[in-house]
Amino acid sequence: MAGEDEKGPRPARTVFRPSPLAAAGSPPPPIAVPPPPVGFTPPPPPQYAPATPPGQRRALPATDEVPPITEPMRVRNPIMAAASRFLAICAAVQAERQVSDAPTLIARAMTELKAFERTASGAGLTAEDLNRARYALAATLDDIVQNLPGGAAADWARQSVVVQSFGQAFGGDQFWGILDALLARPQANQDMLELFHACLAVGFIGRYRIGGDGPRQIQARMAAIHNALSGIRARPETDLVPAWRGVPTPTARTARWLVLLLVAGAALAALLIAFLALKFFLDARDETAWAKVRALPPAALTSIDRAGPGLAVASSTQLQRIRGRLTSTCIAADEDGGSVRLTISACQGLPGGMFDKGADQVAAAYAPLIIAAARALVPEAGPIDIVAHTDSDPIRSASFPDNLALSNARAANVAALLGGNGIDPARLNPAGRGDREPLDRADTADAKARNRRVELTIPRSN
Repeated sequence: MAGEDEKGPRPARTVFRPSPLAAAGSPPPPIAVPPPPVGFTPPPPPQYAPATPPGQRRALPATDEVPPITEPMRVRNPIMAAASRFLAICAAVQAERQVSDAPTLIARAMTELKAFERTASGAGLTAEDLNRARYALAATLDDIVQNLPGGAAADWARQSVVVQSFGQAFGGDQFWGILDALLARPQANQDMLELFHACLAVGFIGRYRIGGDGPRQIQARMAAIHNALSGIRARPETDLVPAWRGVPTPTARTARWLVLLLVAGAALAALLIAFLALKFFLDARDETAWAKVRALPPAALTSIDRAGPGLAVASSTQLQRIRGRLTSTCIAADEDGGSVRLTISACQGLPGGMFDKGADQVAAAYAPLIIAAARALVPEAGPIDIVAHTDSDPIRSASFPDNLALSNARAANVAALLGGNGIDPARLNPAGRGDREPLDRADTADAKARNRRVELTIPRSN
């Protein structure tokens, strides 16, 4: 209509129209299949496996390596095995929450209950236990059905399983009394207690439906059964999967030379670890011993006072010559018996000491002093002993395990510096003394800088 069109577009609609062929009253003719092209070869028909005759199992393919189960399953609880079908009915009704055909269900329940009675009797169950088990099963199904929504509960109460089997119209009130009697002797009623636990699990509540704590009471009852059985019921010996064990397969043998190589490598690694551990232990003990030796008296140099006038010592012209060639006051030159000694250590006006802490290279500010000492000793004849000293701080590193090794490296570097400034390397004899001959025993930074020194000694000659 025009009025509707003016309001806006109409929503999409599906329109069904009659087929034009419907009036003719006959279906349309089939479409002819086009002929195949020239040279076309039809594919072979599919091959199907022959049908398996009734009553026989189809053989598994050759690639199926799953072994058949030949070991029969062992039944631990014959009562539970016999009641499994009846309990399945109870669980199904509890899950569906409705009963559409009560007469059919009760007829099936009575059939399964009689089957349970025959099976349980054949398993050696006593008459008393058989009646208890039958009552528990019947009361469980009655309790579930009579509390379902709908009209099935009223019809079921008049023809319940308990009424037909035991002639009792008051339902499952005896269930809890039987359970208490079984719990009094759990050792003798293990199988029956498991059956009652299963009845509670599938939905029996009984008188605990009255009140708000029914589920909690049922959980407490089930926990009591579990606690009673946990200390006496052994673990099941039946495997969940009988064919769980794997097929033994041969393993490749390891070559003998590879085994010997692995053993030798492990032995070498153990020896290396033992060597490093012992070396660390001995180095620690050595440092402790040297610390005690350094603390021994005397702390000052010992002098001998002679009686009477001293003998005049002739002055050496060699010392004056060497001092005349020195251009720095940071180099001390003096005579020591039959030799002349030049000492280079921390000097006022120069930063730090002759060597940085833990380093074996001459500090950059002290390298000119070594060069000046070399020029002063070049004209003199004889070998030159280079003795390096360290401070008392212990050192332990991969390059220098102790102060003696550090002083040897410092003496070698000073010898290389002297040899590069005009002195024949054959005249140089570098050696280290570590921290054994300190000039100052004070535990201060200035004293340690003085102790980090180098002494150049040349034989005295005139």
